[in-house]
Amino acid sequence: VPVGAAASLEAEFALDVAPITLNLIGSGGGRVRADGDVVCELSDSQTSRQCEFEARLGQSLKLSGEPAGSGAFLGFSGACASNGGPTCTIAVTGAASVTASFSAIAPTGEIRVTSVIAADALGRVITSNGDIACDVTNGATSGDCNQEYSYGTLVTLQAQDIANMGIFRRWGAASPCPGSTNLTCTFTVSSPSITAAAEFRRPAQVAIFVDVDGGPNPTLNVAISVNGFRSLDACTYVAPSSGVQCNWIVPMGLPSTVPITLTATTAVGYEVYPFFFPCSWSGTLTRQTCTFSLQGNITGDVLAYPQVSQPVRIP
Repeated sequence: VPVGAAASLEAEFALDVAPITLNLIGSGGGRVRADGDVVCELSDSQTSRQCEFEARLGQSLKLSGEPAGSGAFLGFSGACASNGGPTCTIAVTGAASVTASFSAIAPTGEIRVTSVIAADALGRVITSNGDIACDVTNGATSGDCNQEYSYGTLVTLQAQDIANMGIFRRWGAASPCPGSTNLTCTFTVSSPSITAAAEFRRPAQVAIFVDVDGGPNPTLNVAISVNGFRSLDACTYVAPSSGVQCNWIVPMGLPSTVPITLTATTAVGYEVYPFFFPCSWSGTLTRQTCTFSLQGNITGDVLAYPQVSQPVRIP
């Protein structure tokens, strides 16, 4: 083009994209969205349909399935498996194929609550709406322990301790939340039979007496944890109270190799002084810990003194 002459330049830039193939199968109809936009639909008169669209390389693509009418979305499979859930996310690194399954009749799956290693212990497993209210007594279950739900239903089971009679330890290996020590177990119904095993242990009482002395404004926090169990509530003293009696429930019958850890923490300017515990304490001036095995009830004192006024330690 001569200098000074009018010119028009056009340039085309192509984004790096990859083809995503969607295979919709089943009955009853439905649709699939990609990041919120409908990219493929299956009518109620069709049993299969294939669609293709492009996605940017490197993006995280969220797919969601929606059944038509009173039908059910059974889940994704292929490059984006959802284990029966309504959504899944795929990292786009190249061409991919995903299958979405629908059903005109919503299938159901039965949840069955059982117990494991619960001899001489009580506990309870419930759902918030009351569909399941299953009592565990010495390894046996009673009450509403079985319930059917439609595929795709999100269910939350909650384990409950029974005061002085049973403490929840974990969900069993065959449960939807295997080995978890959380009181709740949340999952999506995606198979005809789901077993939720809950483990409870008979508790023993562990008493820790916490007292604070030597200053007008000290604070003292004592926490306890048991390896393999969920964290237990901490006990906090704030001056000028005359003392706090802290009581924790920990599982009975633990092997001697399972450690129990006490942690005592006080404010800057104070020093932790623990006495009469079956362990050796270690740490810093403001934070001390000790670990021991459960051998029955345990009583001890944890004190906090100003660092400028140090008491005589009791051997």
